[in-house]
Amino acid sequence: MAGPLLPDTRMTVHAADEPWLNSILSHLSETTCTLSGMTLHVEFKENFNFSNLGEYARTLAGFANTGGGYLVFGVTDEPRNLVGMANERFASLDPARLSTELNKVLEPSLVWRHGTLLIGQLKIGYVYVAESRTKPVIVRRTESNLREGAIYYRYPGMTTEIRHAELAGLISAIRESADSKWLALLSRIATIGVENTAVLNLASGEVSGSKGAMFIPPELLPQLQFVREGEFREVGGAPALKLIGEAYVASLSGEETPPRHPSPKVIQVPTHIGGSKIIEAFLRQEKVIDPRQWMVAILGEQSAFLPIHFFRVQAQLSIKEAVEALEATTIRSQARPRLLKRLKSGSDFKPSTVTGVVESSVIRGQMLDSLTTKTVTADHLARHGDRILEAILHLNPGSCELNYVLQVLLNGLFPSYSAMQSLQANRFRVALAYLDETWFGKK
Repeated sequence: MAGPLLPDTRMTVHAADEPWLNSILSHLSETTCTLSGMTLHVEFKENFNFSNLGEYARTLAGFANTGGGYLVFGVTDEPRNLVGMANERFASLDPARLSTELNKVLEPSLVWRHGTLLIGQLKIGYVYVAESRTKPVIVRRTESNLREGAIYYRYPGMTTEIRHAELAGLISAIRESADSKWLALLSRIATIGVENTAVLNLASGEVSGSKGAMFIPPELLPQLQFVREGEFREVGGAPALKLIGEAYVASLSGEETPPRHPSPKVIQVPTHIGGSKIIEAFLRQEKVIDPRQWMVAILGEQSAFLPIHFFRVQAQLSIKEAVEALEATTIRSQARPRLLKRLKSGSDFKPSTVTGVVESSVIRGQMLDSLTTKTVTADHLARHGDRILEAILHLNPGSCELNYVLQVLLNGLFPSYSAMQSLQANRFRVALAYLDETWFGKK
């Protein structure tokens, strides 16, 4: 068939995908597809089925680690016959559900989009995943076709675990990217002039430079999101907010100069809510946009021990209202029943003793004292991280300052969370769940 086949006007194709799709379609005949030389960025499936998500995630991770690519449905792979999808599962695909499921098994989150088109009477679907800006994309847990800790890479015609040469190249590229970013930043500073630059502290809201400082009120800080160059468009996933409008000068004593406008403007841009972001938001005690959405994201996580009450309180929901709202969602996960049970009846935390004579008990007691007296050291964190996590289960609002404990976890243990062994990671989450339930569970 001469020339590319264009998508039917009843179908949905993103403008950014048209050049690639036209290139793919230009190789189609009435029944067959020959794409030699393009298989590094294209893979075919006959039909879409959620039960094959592990296989799709593996391929999409490989694309994200390599250069981006298209997973096309409605074409058999060997031989490549154009047959169209035999069911409506792809047409009814819920992007939020697919994002949630992918976030369960891959980190960092993928940037993806999907669409459909007709070729004659045959319906074709596709999922495009962009090259990840934060490589490598790593598998978070073992599931069908996926192995925890694996880095999948795209080779011509197949996706498999990365080989030594490509891994070495990937590590080298990461280093070079970091170096180039520092050089670009320093170059911009040199161009602008050190005297004309300032640094924004996202924790305190202070914007400080050689000419003075200004202050962004704390209630506005959670709304600040930054759009990376080339990504200012909607894709599948949960929306976040980017604050636009004019920041105004404020004294650090808290006296604010009234803004020129009665309220800032906001626009929606895409982002994803995953396990690490949920934990970090709790540790930083962030006031998040749409806390109900964060609760739904927790419902889709693998672990039931995540800080659900913190977000429930922000959503101004009672426990009963939170349970009803979550039960009404279509999210299904291994943790769903246990999380709902936690909300309804609380958790049965079983802290290890701090009064025994065995070494672990003695150290646990010492770490409990350090938490209550605010004397936890870097050496404590390096040598006795597990005992600190266990000691947390003995804390209560009358014995310690929550913000201090959260800072200990944020600065001392959270940076290594993604590399923790399963048992330690579980201790970490249980400690967070205990703090969440003890300080926020009765609000």
